[in-house]
Amino acid sequence: MKQVFIFLLILFTGSQISMAQETFSVNGPHNKIHNYYAFIHATIYKDYQTILQNGTLLIKDGKVVGIGENKKVTIPANTVVYDLKGKYIYPSLIDIYTDYGVPHKVKSTKPHLSPQFNSNNKGAFDWNQAIHPEVEAGKLFKVDDKKANIFIHHLKIKCDISGGI
Repeated sequence: MKQVFIFLLILFTGSQISMAQETFSVNGPHNKIHNYYAFIHATIYKDYQTILQNGTLLIKDGKVVGIGENKKVTIPANTVVYDLKGKYIYPSLIDIYTDYGVPHKVKSTKPHLSPQFNSNNKGAFDWNQAIHPEVEAGKLFKVDDKKANIFIHHLKIKCDISGGI
């Protein structure tokens, strides 16, 4: 009898765990289909020493999964293909620790003494108010030659020390 009880307890617990919810909210419909993008026939700079002529860059779900000569990169079915003949692809030069060109946000001086459960925003916004999908950083970006020269100088120092980025 004790073994039957333990078996039923394990079976019940396992069925409850298998029906558990996801630990984060998904904005929009659940889509498990992988999105592939291939950029073919491009001149690709992999690093400061390696240049691929007539190369292919394969992206899956926003992440680079393949880079190489056109014949060496396997392009899956249903991939969106862009022909970039005569165009160039460079590695990202975005420094996540800089605030160059972006205006400073003025923070509220009002203290937050309790958790906020409801959004103050009207309309369709993310449940997390720290995420701002409505902001277009490209439109907010302002060029400042003085700050740009300082940033480029620090980038050159970093490249000289490490032998590349």
